[in-house]
Amino acid sequence: MELFRLENIKKEYKNGEESLKVLKGISFTISDGDFVSIMGRSGAGKSTLLQIIGCLDAPSSGKYFFDKMPIHDFDDDQMAEIRNQKIGFVFQSFYLLPYLSVLQNVMMPMEYSNISLNERRERALHWLCRFQIDHRKDYLPRQLSGGEKQRVALARSMVNQPKLLLADEPTGNLDLKVRDEVIKVFHSLNEKEKTTIIMVTHDDELGKMTPRTINLRAGLLND
Repeated sequence: MELFRLENIKKEYKNGEESLKVLKGISFTISDGDFVSIMGRSGAGKSTLLQIIGCLDAPSSGKYFFDKMPIHDFDDDQMAEIRNQKIGFVFQSFYLLPYLSVLQNVMMPMEYSNISLNERRERALHWLCRFQIDHRKDYLPRQLSGGEKQRVALARSMVNQPKLLLADEPTGNLDLKVRDEVIKVFHSLNEKEKTTIIMVTHDDELGKMTPRTINLRAGLLND
């Protein structure tokens, strides 16, 4: 079943009379349960494309349907609602709040929801256990290794049970052993939780670890 569809997506940044065309007409479909890597060199438009898919930015033109909803017609508040309810994010830099414990960091996405404090705590602990990092729940981020920080970031991304997980260079700061461990976690999420995963990477080996690869070159598909 289709999860989202892009139709002739273009993104252009204007600065006075000058313009930079980052995406030049991207079209593809992602189905429920897909695990896809988006690959390309720096400047190919990978992160811009991920921001549009994640409702962090709007295309200059083209159509984007998510769960049959016309995201291209949504305003900022509507996009934020989709982003908060249906999409999880994992980034290269983790973005853990340094003054909060591991448990508190994982609970953060539920801060402004109608979920009770007890349920928020239980849900956060569930995902910390799922990623085998619950024994660090009272630690601060500075007390964690890179691999541990990424597991915490993964737990945080999953507490709202998103339909789509977006990962932007998720292993860029990790050594090869930890990188492979994180990819195993992604495969487990995809197979057991049926989470759809889109991963941006420039690592050829990483791209080969996903069932499907989408290649970008200078803002165009290069399949």
